[in-house]
Amino acid sequence: MKAIDALIHYRRLVFSLVLLFIAVGLIAYSSMARQEDPSFPYRNGLVRIIYPGATPAQVERLITEPLEEELAQIEEVEKVISVSRDDISIVTIELADEVYDTDAAWDRVQRAIARADN
Repeated sequence: MKAIDALIHYRRLVFSLVLLFIAVGLIAYSSMARQEDPSFPYRNGLVRIIYPGATPAQVERLITEPLEEELAQIEEVEKVISVSRDDISIVTIELADEVYDTDAAWDRVQRAIARADN
């Protein structure tokens, strides 16, 4: 109850502080930077490679392992998760959070995928 009594006793101070906070909030809101369509970096990618007629062991040996080795050489790549099944290899790629130029990183990933194809 003492806090409520203090607020009632110093109501001019409380009222002034409330008006000050409202004014500061309105000024901050009006000067805030805005974007209509903010850009978000794409940090996750999915690569699906279809190899008809192959067993999971063949897909792993011929497709997934060479691709993982090439992707491991790219410093921006933080995590590579792969799944090999009948006729398909699915590789999930995650870029590090410190990477802001994701376009250049994805270009390097694309070149690594092309190298793994050879």
